[in-house]
Amino acid sequence: MPAPETTMRSQATVKLALLDAFTAGAALGFLAHQHREALMTHSTAIGLGMVVSAAALVLLRAGFHTLNRANRRLDAIFRDELDDERR
Repeated sequence: MPAPETTMRSQATVKLALLDAFTAGAALGFLAHQHREALMTHSTAIGLGMVVSAAALVLLRAGFHTLNRANRRLDAIFRDELDDERR
């Protein structure tokens, strides 16, 4: 069972995160309403920018996964070498 102060902190953190998300959503909605014409005229560029951003995130995640896997392999090699030297 978690300590009471941990539960209180996590509840406060969740409330703050929800407030932040609401504020960001309201701000984006206001900006979208104010700049509706610019959004409509540049929708193709905005869409391409979103696709490029999503592709960059996917490539970044794949690169992180590859480096993490290589790091685990190196750790296993070093562990095996150190175990061999101790014998």
